[in-house]
Amino acid sequence: MAIILGGVTLPDTLSLADPFGNPLIVSNADVTIGGNLIIIEQSVSGRPITIVGEEDRGWIEFSVLQALKDLAKVPGASYTLTFESDVFTVRFRHEDQPVISAEPIVARPNHAATDLFNNVVINLMEL
Repeated sequence: MAIILGGVTLPDTLSLADPFGNPLIVSNADVTIGGNLIIIEQSVSGRPITIVGEEDRGWIEFSVLQALKDLAKVPGASYTLTFESDVFTVRFRHEDQPVISAEPIVARPNHAATDLFNNVVINLMEL
């Protein structure tokens, strides 16, 4: 299955950090002085989406990291994220720095486009 963010194809071995952990509805329950229960529910937007790889899967090439970095440099931009069969409109979660992180498999000062990185984290926010 494909993972595409803003036209950049990501490795299909990446995963969502917590696909079911963010509620789409928030609620508040309270009791009035008269003893009546009041429940207020509201749908929310702005659900965080975190794409991750690990030490042994989800490796990503340096050229792809650079393409993601170019997307993240655009203030206020939103992008289409296709993750398998789901489609989201997202932005980079700049309030949760770094928005993109990864560790080189082989450390060196100047990376080639095909150098691989692991422990990938991409912080997004669904709009």
